[in-house]
Amino acid sequence: MFRFALITAMSLAFQLFDECASHADELDTRINLELAFRDSILEQPAPRHYQALIRDGETTITFVRDLPATVGKTEFFLSMDWSYEFRVATEATDGVTQVAVTPMNVKVTPRLRHVIRMPIGFYHAEVWKTPLLGHEFDHVAVSLDPRPRALLVHLCSNLPVYRFAQEGEGKPSSEQMREGIDRELQRRQEAILELLQANYMALDKASTNGREAMQARTDFFESLYTRENLEATAFPFLEEVASVLESDAYKRLSSRHVPADPFTLPQR
Repeated sequence: MFRFALITAMSLAFQLFDECASHADELDTRINLELAFRDSILEQPAPRHYQALIRDGETTITFVRDLPATVGKTEFFLSMDWSYEFRVATEATDGVTQVAVTPMNVKVTPRLRHVIRMPIGFYHAEVWKTPLLGHEFDHVAVSLDPRPRALLVHLCSNLPVYRFAQEGEGKPSSEQMREGIDRELQRRQEAILELLQANYMALDKASTNGREAMQARTDFFESLYTRENLEATAFPFLEEVASVLESDAYKRLSSRHVPADPFTLPQR
């Protein structure tokens, strides 16, 4: 079950922290650090099929007392470092300067971290075998899918020219020129965040919050981040990624989900 997502952004090129930036320690506020685990719980190592989701998703499992006895929550934290250069062209007419800022050499590094919160009653050696934890790892697989990352990198690497006007004939400030570029980067980051959120909800619907076996499980995960999926979620940059969606390289990317449906596991 999905309940929360946090977005952060930082521009490395100019040591600029924008308004939605947050500190790394905000992640810790979501974790009961006394009962926080990654690779092993009560000396029981994570099964092999979860190890990549833990490692690559920077996934922490924590046990809490503020959840109903049968409800888990997966939270993901999407951050992105970026750098870029830009070229500026100006034209002054009748006391007004038209400015065109062309982004160049945009480089972005997205990062995803996850926290799985489990009810305290699941703090036992058999927790790795429970359907509830398996369902939460399905959420991790949805956001850790390599396709949204590919879409985000493409969108950020192909930003439009930023145009604005200012009175007078003075040179625009560096802050003015960066403002539009940073805003466009944030818009694309937010669009991917909303896409992940929508697909988290789709997973809960397809599995009745992990309480039923999924129909055509593999088909569900592979259907995510396709053109049809982006259309259904009203993805605002669909046409900008149309060529990517049809590329052979993108089509070779696939879901990170565990093949076995966690609902089929024996109740523990």
